[in-house]
Amino acid sequence: MLATWLFVSLYLWQAITQPASLIFLQSKREEDAIGNYNAATGLLGRTRFILEHLPSKLKPRYKTSSNKIEFIDNHSTIWAIPQGPDILRQHTAAGILSDEMAFQYKAEEAYTAAIPTIENGGRFTAVSTANPGFFQKLFLDSL
Repeated sequence: MLATWLFVSLYLWQAITQPASLIFLQSKREEDAIGNYNAATGLLGRTRFILEHLPSKLKPRYKTSSNKIEFIDNHSTIWAIPQGPDILRQHTAAGILSDEMAFQYKAEEAYTAAIPTIENGGRFTAVSTANPGFFQKLFLDSL
């Protein structure tokens, strides 16, 4: 749980400080990716919670929708998405956080779709508790 909070914070900082950054927060289900701001659940809910609690000097102008935070002045976006390659394949991201990747049955396809992003300077961060499968192979570098 603390690893997820850490990486959500780091990707939020990237979106605030790096112009035109597209950051994806990916989880198994859309509900897990979006979460609830009031309870600080889900990836986007945690991001909103951190953003709202920043000191006013650090807080950028932004607008939110159900699955995005868009930063008005630097044109960066944080977008919460469900597992799978479809959305990742259509965009070039500056960063992708895949939470509980070991439990995403489309993890390999999502990672494959993210390779062009990674090869061109983007970041892919996978966080998970242990579970056999693609994430384990990725972790052990045995692909």
